[in-house]
Amino acid sequence: MKHILVTGAAGGLGRSVSLAFARQGYKVFALDVNLEALQDLTADRIITIQADITETDSLMLAKEQVLTHTKGLDAIINMAGVFTMHSLIEIDPALIEKALSVNLMGTVMVNQIFFGLLTSGEGRIINCSSEVGRFPAIPFNGAYTISKKALEAYNDTLRRELGFLGYKVIKMQCGSFRTAMHTKTVEQFNYFKETTKIYGPTLRLLAPILEWELKHVNDTKYLDRAITKAVEATRPKKAYRVKNSLLLSLLTIFGERFSDLVFMVLGKVANKRTSKAIEK
Repeated sequence: MKHILVTGAAGGLGRSVSLAFARQGYKVFALDVNLEALQDLTADRIITIQADITETDSLMLAKEQVLTHTKGLDAIINMAGVFTMHSLIEIDPALIEKALSVNLMGTVMVNQIFFGLLTSGEGRIINCSSEVGRFPAIPFNGAYTISKKALEAYNDTLRRELGFLGYKVIKMQCGSFRTAMHTKTVEQFNYFKETTKIYGPTLRLLAPILEWELKHVNDTKYLDRAITKAVEATRPKKAYRVKNSLLLSLLTIFGERFSDLVFMVLGKVANKRTSKAIEK
C-alpha cells in the first residue's frame, strides 16, 4: 500500500484529493488545522491529524503520528491555502502576511519536516500553486497572487535541487473549482465592493467580468485526476495546468504591456462614467 500526506485535507480541494486517493487504495495522512472539519472526514484508509502548518512544533507532532503508521511516504501533497481579495493600497497588511505564512511558508515547512520520510530517490512533492502564479498579475487579487508567484519560484528551485537526488517536485496550477474557498471568494468580493474608498467606479465597471469569472467554476474531479497522474506517472510533467481561466489566458497573448493597457483603459472608462454621473 502506498502512503501519502495531504495538507489542507479537511476542506476544499484538499478534501477532494484525500478522498480520491483513499478510493484508489492509498493510505492518506490528512492534515488540517480545523479539528471539527477533520472529524467529518471519515473514510477507509484516511488517518486524520490536526496540525497547523505554520507552526514547527505542530508539524513535528504530526510527523510523530505518521511514524506510528509508516516509516515512509510516497508523496507529500501540499493543498493548504488561504485566499483574500482587496486592493493592495487598502488591505490590512496582516492579510498579506497570513497569505505568505500559509501559502508559501507553510509549504516550505511541511516539505522540510516530512522530506526525510519520502521514499529515497522516488518520492514526490506536489505543491498546489494557482493559475495566478503563471498569468500576469490582475488587480485586487494581490495578496493571493504574491504568495502564489513566490510559491512558483520556490517550487522551481526545489525541483532543480531535489532533481540531483532523483526526487520529483511538481506544481499544480489550478483554476477555479467548486469549493468552500470559492464561496468565500464571492463573499470577499462583495465585502471589497462595500468597503473600498477609492475603487468604487472601477469595481462597478469590472463587476460583470469578475462575477462571470466567479460563476464559471469547475468540478474538483479534474484536479483529482491531474494530481493522480502527477503521483503515478513514470515521467510526470513539471507543471499541470488544470482548468485555467480563458479570460486570463487571453491576457498572456500580447504580454505585460498589453495587460497594462487593458487595465488602464478600463480605469479611464470607469472614472469618466463616474464624472458624467456626477455632472448630471
